[in-house]
Amino acid sequence: MRGHLLRLAGAIATSAVLCLGVLAGTANASSNAGAGQVKHEYCVIQLAPLQPHQSVSRVISQTCSTLRFPAASPAAGQVPIITFYQFTNYQGNGEELTGPGTCAAGNSYAFGDTRPIDNGAGNWGISSWQAHSSCWDTKIFYGYNFGTPSYQYAQGVWEAGQIGSPWNNHVWSAFVAY
Repeated sequence: MRGHLLRLAGAIATSAVLCLGVLAGTANASSNAGAGQVKHEYCVIQLAPLQPHQSVSRVISQTCSTLRFPAASPAAGQVPIITFYQFTNYQGNGEELTGPGTCAAGNSYAFGDTRPIDNGAGNWGISSWQAHSSCWDTKIFYGYNFGTPSYQYAQGVWEAGQIGSPWNNHVWSAFVAY
């Protein structure tokens, strides 16, 4: 019996030491993470306007940077169309879609997969967005390539600081027009 109690006491002491070591390591990792900056990716994606025979706008180019918009600005001749953000209130990683013309000029844009092309940004859904260049007709989709369900914002809505439940982090494609 005494041997059994000694083994039990030894096991408890070993567990306590391991637990304290894990907690100390976690405290160190937390304080170190707080001291460093979080890396954010901001991608500018050039799109061609949607053509009558297309279901998705053609991607012309993509440039990603750790610099926040507008530092990772559109190329010459491109105008911002819509900006997607990883978190609510326009925070976190971002994707800015650009095109050669405004939506008011008759252009519309369809983006079938809003996941960043990795570049270390990860695989995240959209939680907030801002439209630009008269692209006031915005429709978001819960699925890739315009899968259902979808949500049509009222004409004239140009931003959503919080998409809201159940859409938050689950917007995977979008359509914008005038």
